[in-house]
Amino acid sequence: MATKVLNRALKLTGEKRTVGASKTVITVVEVNAANEITRAHGATVPTDADKGYAVGCLFTDTDAGVGAVVYANEGTALSCDFNIGVPSGGDISSVVAGAGLTGGATSGAATLNVVNTDGKITVSADSIDITAGGLVNADINASAAIAGSKLALTGVITPAMENVAEAVTATADGLTTGIIAVTARFVTVTCDDAAKIVTLPASVVGKVIKIKNGATGYEIRTTAASSIKINDVVSGSTNECAIPATALVTAECVSATEWVVTAVDKLGAAIAALVPDSVA
Repeated sequence: MATKVLNRALKLTGEKRTVGASKTVITVVEVNAANEITRAHGATVPTDADKGYAVGCLFTDTDAGVGAVVYANEGTALSCDFNIGVPSGGDISSVVAGAGLTGGATSGAATLNVVNTDGKITVSADSIDITAGGLVNADINASAAIAGSKLALTGVITPAMENVAEAVTATADGLTTGIIAVTARFVTVTCDDAAKIVTLPASVVGKVIKIKNGATGYEIRTTAASSIKINDVVSGSTNECAIPATALVTAECVSATEWVVTAVDKLGAAIAALVPDSVA
């Protein structure tokens, strides 16, 4: 006898029910012998703690977005707890801890943690910071020197802490690229207008800086022109000491409020006394 093949699917229309204290309206497709719902669908996911849903009941959210369509009851028949049971729209099969991380999982919650064996970083909530005082000299790559302009240092600067050379570009106000870092020892100045300005760093007594420029002169000032002197003169906030072209300048901080600035030309001959161009 030939086997008959059914060409029609089984159609389950379900039963509309209002379930639980939340009065959620769903379509019940299947129940067990205890009349607990084992399969249903609707536009609203059952409210937690409602009763009447069997453990493992599958619920299809008919108006859900990607990744939140099928839910499973992980609670009890007396107090349901529906959670996403079959994520849709994704293809993640596992979460693997990469370099610098621990944890991961192929199912359930997949927690990743940052490896911090030497305590040099601090992990708190959702942020990672460098532990205060955690870095030592060996943590800084000497072959990738930090530009002096990037550092804000106070107090006595030892030679080991200083840059051998630093380049600055004079600006109309002496700021940004025109500021000489407190760590600088030898500075080369780029300037396209003799009226542009280079600013000495904050005063550190004993600090000596050599400054060399090209074919265009520039102006030099202190960080506080009205209170920190150059060559015993306090200048106004818009007045500076003019430096001629191709000069080698030596600027030495002799007190918290004074720099002594001298210069020689490219032949080594002393340039006449440098004095700020006017007094406020």
